[in-house]
Amino acid sequence: MLKDKNTNVNTARNFNRRKALRTGLLTSGGLVAFSQFGKAQTRATQSIEDKNKAIIGRWFTNFWGETFDPNIIDELASPDMYLQYSLHEPRKGHADIKAFMADFREAFPDLNFWGAADLIAEGDYVVGRWDGGGTHTGPEFSDFLAGSLPASTGRVMRFTGTTVLKLKEGKIIEEIGLDDGVTALMQLGLIKKTSGA
Repeated sequence: MLKDKNTNVNTARNFNRRKALRTGLLTSGGLVAFSQFGKAQTRATQSIEDKNKAIIGRWFTNFWGETFDPNIIDELASPDMYLQYSLHEPRKGHADIKAFMADFREAFPDLNFWGAADLIAEGDYVVGRWDGGGTHTGPEFSDFLAGSLPASTGRVMRFTGTTVLKLKEGKIIEEIGLDDGVTALMQLGLIKKTSGA
């Protein structure tokens, strides 16, 4: 009788396991969380994240990349987008962001930033690591918080950073970057490295 009881329990376990595998509740690693919307919700979330990464890829290429296209701001940024990096005052809105980038590129005509790793997306957020810089061959530039550069210094800045962008309904509403601004400012001669004591 004990043998029959164990056989029935094992048969029931195998049946429940097969049923769980068929319905997507069980993976090779064990049980997984499963919302009331199931796989359709997971696919929709992945689709939104993939779309957001594609938008940010275009933004990095056309806003921060080698060739600046000012129309990308109207196309991909929300009208009140917020842009903040450590080197500059925060910017808000299309007109302010366009003016910032026009001045930056006039002072650094070869300004170019590119991705240093794959983009990471979660929900409305996309995170990107980048590298880049440029050579100051243009007019005086007074947008750095640490000071101004006289015209055509010929100084080169090259630095890295990580940016977190937030999107809503396919538009960028916020871009906040953490960069190695100290390196850039030292390269440009705006701050000096202190000698050890």
